[in-house]
Amino acid sequence: MTSLRLTSLFAAIAVSVATLASAQEIVRKEAPPEIRTLFQAFTQAANGDAAAWESFAQAHYTDALLKQQTAAQRAEFHQKLADRFGKIAVNGVRVEGPDGPLQVMVKGEKAEGTVLVDLDLASPKIFAISLQ
Repeated sequence: MTSLRLTSLFAAIAVSVATLASAQEIVRKEAPPEIRTLFQAFTQAANGDAAAWESFAQAHYTDALLKQQTAAQRAEFHQKLADRFGKIAVNGVRVEGPDGPLQVMVKGEKAEGTVLVDLDLASPKIFAISLQ
Protein backbone atom coordinates (compact mmCIF):
# COMPACT_ATOMS: atom_id res chain seq x y z
CA MET A 1 0.00 0.00 0.00
CA THR A 2 2.84 2.42 0.86
CA SER A 3 4.49 1.67 -2.47
CA LEU A 4 1.28 2.56 -4.31
CA ARG A 5 1.00 5.88 -2.41
CA LEU A 6 4.62 6.80 -3.16
CA THR A 7 4.13 5.97 -6.83
CA SER A 8 1.01 8.13 -6.92
CA LEU A 9 2.82 10.97 -5.14
CA PHE A 10 5.75 10.84 -7.60
CA ALA A 11 3.34 10.78 -10.53
CA ALA A 12 1.49 13.84 -9.18
CA ILE A 13 4.77 15.70 -8.66
CA ALA A 14 5.92 14.84 -12.19
CA VAL A 15 2.67 16.11 -13.70
CA SER A 16 2.85 19.33 -11.64
CA VAL A 17 6.46 20.02 -12.67
CA ALA A 18 5.65 19.35 -16.33
CA THR A 19 2.64 21.69 -16.16
CA LEU A 20 4.68 24.47 -14.54
CA ALA A 21 7.49 24.11 -17.06
CA SER A 22 5.13 24.33 -20.03
CA ALA A 23 3.30 27.35 -18.56
CA GLN A 24 6.45 29.43 -18.16
CA GLU A 25 6.98 32.25 -20.58
CA ILE A 26 10.36 32.43 -22.25
CA VAL A 27 11.81 35.93 -22.08
CA ARG A 28 14.88 36.74 -24.13
CA LYS A 29 17.05 39.62 -23.09
CA GLU A 30 18.83 39.64 -26.42
CA ALA A 31 17.63 38.90 -29.93
CA PRO A 32 19.21 36.10 -31.97
CA PRO A 33 22.13 37.28 -34.15
CA GLU A 34 20.16 37.16 -37.43
CA ILE A 35 17.45 39.39 -35.95
CA ARG A 36 20.04 41.85 -34.59
CA THR A 37 21.63 41.97 -38.04
CA LEU A 38 18.22 42.61 -39.64
CA PHE A 39 17.47 45.56 -37.35
CA GLN A 40 20.96 47.01 -37.76
CA ALA A 41 20.31 46.98 -41.52
CA PHE A 42 16.82 48.43 -40.90
CA THR A 43 18.31 51.35 -38.93
CA GLN A 44 20.98 52.06 -41.54
CA ALA A 45 18.42 51.99 -44.35
CA ALA A 46 15.93 54.16 -42.45
CA ASN A 47 18.67 56.71 -41.83
CA GLY A 48 19.77 56.60 -45.47
CA ASP A 49 18.10 57.68 -48.67
CA ALA A 50 15.38 56.00 -50.74
CA ALA A 51 18.00 53.98 -52.62
CA ALA A 52 19.36 52.60 -49.33
CA TRP A 53 15.82 51.67 -48.28
CA GLU A 54 15.19 49.94 -51.61
CA SER A 55 18.41 47.98 -51.21
CA PHE A 56 17.29 46.97 -47.70
CA ALA A 57 13.88 45.92 -49.05
CA GLN A 58 15.42 43.81 -51.81
CA ALA A 59 17.57 42.01 -49.24
CA HIS A 60 15.08 41.68 -46.36
CA TYR A 61 11.50 41.65 -47.74
CA THR A 62 9.83 38.41 -48.78
CA ASP A 63 9.26 37.92 -52.50
CA ALA A 64 5.52 38.28 -51.90
CA LEU A 65 5.94 41.70 -50.26
CA LEU A 66 8.27 42.87 -53.02
CA LYS A 67 5.63 41.90 -55.59
CA GLN A 68 2.85 43.53 -53.56
CA GLN A 69 4.59 46.93 -53.40
CA THR A 70 6.18 48.99 -56.13
CA ALA A 71 9.55 50.66 -55.65
CA ALA A 72 7.70 53.97 -55.51
CA GLN A 73 5.52 52.70 -52.63
CA ARG A 74 8.59 51.53 -50.74
CA ALA A 75 10.21 54.95 -51.28
CA GLU A 76 7.02 56.60 -50.00
CA PHE A 77 7.12 54.46 -46.84
CA HIS A 78 10.77 55.43 -46.31
CA GLN A 79 9.83 59.11 -46.69
CA LYS A 80 7.01 58.76 -44.13
CA LEU A 81 9.47 57.12 -41.74
CA ALA A 82 11.98 59.94 -42.22
CA ASP A 83 9.33 62.67 -41.98
CA ARG A 84 7.88 61.31 -38.76
CA PHE A 85 11.05 60.34 -36.91
CA GLY A 86 14.11 61.85 -38.61
CA LYS A 87 17.26 59.84 -37.98
CA ILE A 88 16.40 56.88 -35.78
CA ALA A 89 17.79 54.38 -33.33
CA VAL A 90 16.03 51.18 -32.34
CA ASN A 91 15.15 51.36 -28.64
CA GLY A 92 13.84 47.82 -28.37
CA VAL A 93 11.77 45.13 -29.99
CA ARG A 94 8.71 43.52 -28.41
CA VAL A 95 6.29 40.87 -29.51
CA GLU A 96 2.91 40.08 -28.01
CA GLY A 97 1.91 36.48 -28.52
CA PRO A 98 3.54 33.86 -30.71
CA ASP A 99 2.03 35.21 -33.94
CA GLY A 100 2.06 38.92 -33.21
CA PRO A 101 4.11 41.38 -35.23
CA LEU A 102 7.38 42.65 -33.86
CA GLN A 103 6.90 46.07 -32.32
CA VAL A 104 10.06 48.00 -33.10
CA MET A 105 10.34 50.93 -30.73
CA VAL A 106 12.24 53.71 -32.45
CA LYS A 107 13.60 56.92 -31.03
CA GLY A 108 14.17 59.58 -33.62
CA GLU A 109 15.37 63.15 -33.79
CA LYS A 110 11.77 64.33 -34.20
CA ALA A 111 9.67 61.78 -32.35
CA GLU A 112 9.43 58.34 -30.80
CA GLY A 113 7.11 55.63 -32.04
CA THR A 114 6.59 52.09 -33.17
CA VAL A 115 7.10 50.31 -36.46
CA LEU A 116 5.21 47.03 -36.79
CA VAL A 117 7.15 44.31 -38.58
CA ASP A 118 5.73 40.90 -39.46
CA LEU A 119 8.62 38.55 -39.88
CA ASP A 120 8.92 35.10 -41.37
CA LEU A 121 11.20 33.70 -38.67
CA ALA A 122 12.39 30.83 -40.84
CA SER A 123 14.05 33.16 -43.37
CA PRO A 124 14.04 35.79 -41.47
CA LYS A 125 12.38 38.10 -44.01
CA ILE A 126 9.78 40.82 -43.61
CA PHE A 127 6.33 40.04 -45.01
CA ALA A 128 4.59 43.18 -43.72
CA ILE A 129 5.75 46.52 -42.32
CA SER A 130 3.79 49.56 -41.16
CA LEU A 131 3.94 52.62 -38.95
CA GLN A 132 1.78 52.56 -35.85
